Amino acid sequence: MTPINQEIKCFKTLDDFLQDDKSKYPNTLPLFLEDCVKKYGNNPALSKALEEPFTYKEMLEKVHSMSLLLEEKAINAGDRVAILGENSPNWGISYFAIVAIGAIAVPILPDFPESDIHHILIDSECKLLFSTYKQYERLGDLSTTRIKSVIMLDDFKEDTH
Repeated sequence: MTPINQEIKCFKTLDDFLQDDKSKYPNTLPLFLEDCVKKYGNNPALSKALEEPFTYKEMLEKVHSMSLLLEEKAINAGDRVAILGENSPNWGISYFAIVAIGAIAVPILPDFPESDIHHILIDSECKLLFSTYKQYERLGDLSTTRIKSVIMLDDFKEDTH
């Protein structure tokens, strides 16, 4: 019998891990998601408690749809997009959609005070905000920010502020 510590290949750093066989591992999140769809397409990927989960295939479809919406909203590679909300499947879908088009996700913790959230939105120069209705109600006036559109994480509907 082989000792367990000989069965597991240990890596010292992430670079060591990736040098092992780069062809095995996708190098971007969108490629990683596509790879998961190929391997696990109909398996559960994301869910909320007591709700029907999204499969990897459904998740990819939603990410693709949201990526197209971001492009329609003139969000380009390098633009910053904020995400303000509690953990949810739509939070993850939004994050993947943002990075899929080369934009930069700016996650904001929902328990930050409103003043801190406003500072983050102003300093990061975000053009679009994903938010839950609950968090959006706290924000008040966004006119001092560069936010042009707000998309609600609860249902992916757009709010015109």
